[in-house]
Amino acid sequence: MWVQAGTETMDRDGYSAPVLLVSPQISIRLDFRDGKRVAVCSATGGKPAASISWRNTWNSSVTQSSTKNPDGSFTVESRLILPHPVSAANLSCIITHPSWREGRLLPVPEDKENGEKFKWFLIVISLGSISFIVAILTGFCITRKHLSKLRNCWKSKISAPPPPKEQQPQDVEEVEPYASYVQRVNSIYNSSAELCNA
Repeated sequence: MWVQAGTETMDRDGYSAPVLLVSPQISIRLDFRDGKRVAVCSATGGKPAASISWRNTWNSSVTQSSTKNPDGSFTVESRLILPHPVSAANLSCIITHPSWREGRLLPVPEDKENGEKFKWFLIVISLGSISFIVAILTGFCITRKHLSKLRNCWKSKISAPPPPKEQQPQDVEEVEPYASYVQRVNSIYNSSAELCNA
């Protein structure tokens, strides 16, 4: 922390007092919130509060907050939502404070961690897809090889169908059992009726 005594100021009673300038600690990072990339620039512990702006080539939503700390210093934080196709490489945060002659320019760091995760994700998906295709092709080859053996086995076990049997004449009673029964009953009935009537 850098402390500087600035110019004197006069209060209402005409007394002058030196202005105490405390240089803030600055930082920048890239966060992910609700599926969106957010660049966060902060100036902590500055007295008076620092001013934060962004240097970029596109328009985007910026939110800024400033809070007073218990020791009288200020913490200022600015959040910029990055559009999806835009690279963070062209984005910088500019922090100005009365204790500095010039503003500080902080470039947004590259997102190496999520880039590495994405690379591993692509590698895993690629290897998984290749393994799946190889397993399918291997299964087809093995099935084809074994099916030809099974077909040969089935051909040797299956005998030729037996020749058709010759048609034998069938008894009328076997063909029409009800009709022959009815005829017998009728013949008996008829014969008994003839006996009774005679």
